[in-house]
Amino acid sequence: MERVPLHVEVRLRPDGVACTESSLLEHVSVLLKSKQEIKSGEVAFRGTGDLFLEKHVELIRVCDRDPGSPGLGGAGSSLPLLFWQVELVVHAYQVSLDEPCEEIEGDEGIASFTEYFLPSVHFEGLWESLRYDLDGDGPGTGVKEQLLSYSRSALLFGALGVDNNVVAWNRLILLHGPPGTGKTSLCKALAQKLAVRHFSTSFSPEDGRPGGLHGEAGFSKLIEINAHSLFSKWFSESGKLVSKLFQQIRDLAELALDLEDRSRSSLVFVLIDEVESLATARRQSIQGGEPSDGVRAVNALLTQLDQLRQYPNVYVMCTSNVSDAIDEAFLDRADLRIHLGNPGASARYQILAQALNEMVRVGLLVSSSGGVRALEEVPGEVRGAWAGGQVDAGEGGECGYVPEGLLWRACQSLREASGRQLRKLPLICWVNFVRGGTSCPLVDFVGALPRTWGDDGVPGG
Repeated sequence: MERVPLHVEVRLRPDGVACTESSLLEHVSVLLKSKQEIKSGEVAFRGTGDLFLEKHVELIRVCDRDPGSPGLGGAGSSLPLLFWQVELVVHAYQVSLDEPCEEIEGDEGIASFTEYFLPSVHFEGLWESLRYDLDGDGPGTGVKEQLLSYSRSALLFGALGVDNNVVAWNRLILLHGPPGTGKTSLCKALAQKLAVRHFSTSFSPEDGRPGGLHGEAGFSKLIEINAHSLFSKWFSESGKLVSKLFQQIRDLAELALDLEDRSRSSLVFVLIDEVESLATARRQSIQGGEPSDGVRAVNALLTQLDQLRQYPNVYVMCTSNVSDAIDEAFLDRADLRIHLGNPGASARYQILAQALNEMVRVGLLVSSSGGVRALEEVPGEVRGAWAGGQVDAGEGGECGYVPEGLLWRACQSLREASGRQLRKLPLICWVNFVRGGTSCPLVDFVGALPRTWGDDGVPGG
């Protein structure tokens, strides 16, 4: 039977030295082989007696399977697996501890963009915290899987030097949908994930160590553009500001580009949040009698995006709350347009379960079962009983899946909640229900969640 490629991310200590790829793979393999089964998530290694890992490693994380990976024929998240079923793909990386820096333009002191080194400590765990429902007809077609598959394909085409005049692609994606659905967070998390995977491929041929261990060369960059800062109070200046900003981005891309080996080039991610403020439809502007300065800004943006195509290490990500207002020429340049709506029932469950388990971890919620189990750990017959409305909060009810059943029922009353609102809900519930206490039984707290939503309407926003 063909083994399943399984990605394992290993975060090295900032002061890590003399940690070769082969040694790391050997010790990680021994660790995972000692487990009865391999599950996604962080893997505990302290106290196992492996002094090598304790000396060099901060964190080990097993990722979900790639969608469409060979062997066992299942979905990208069909874990757990046994060690003999997998082929480990270990990604060793270090995080940048640097704070983001801002580029200030003009006399008004407004930052035109914010720059991060990637992988960044600020985005650690962000990808894993984001939950979306699967869509499409088959397994493994979730939003995150689709973005990863597209991103790897686009970067691969660029690294191999595919002529984009023959095979057209712009390395530009657009995420659109209502506020609070995690569009900006997903873009940052995607940049972090790709930077981790790319970092681990930049091994020095001399000693097999990750490229980042030799300085900043192994780190990628995220440029987060403040679109509102590019509009000038002076007529005709907005287009010039756009051109100036993208010239800086091209300079960064050239510095990061390795012409001898494109696969070793550092990546430059460009994030334009609320891109509709910059790429407003020119037709609407002209019909509405708006100043031509806005039209010039759109023209400048489109021109600059076209010029970025020559850099295979540049990846542009955009978000929008009102995609209908975006210029058609801009939309046509996007390789991928994905709508992110409010989370469905299973995603709502995962988001709240993650928050509740964090509260259990720090002692705010008390649970003899250790927290809320993942939805895939609940037997199908139990979930079938939930669908029939049979949720028993008594001792041992639903085969002992009391908090899970209560949470599933709570999720049915939160259909209009965005991801951002769901993450605020536990705090609002604590304020209204616990009222100054220092701890609360998990089952009681879960039962209060839908009442909190009903009493206060939409919390946050």
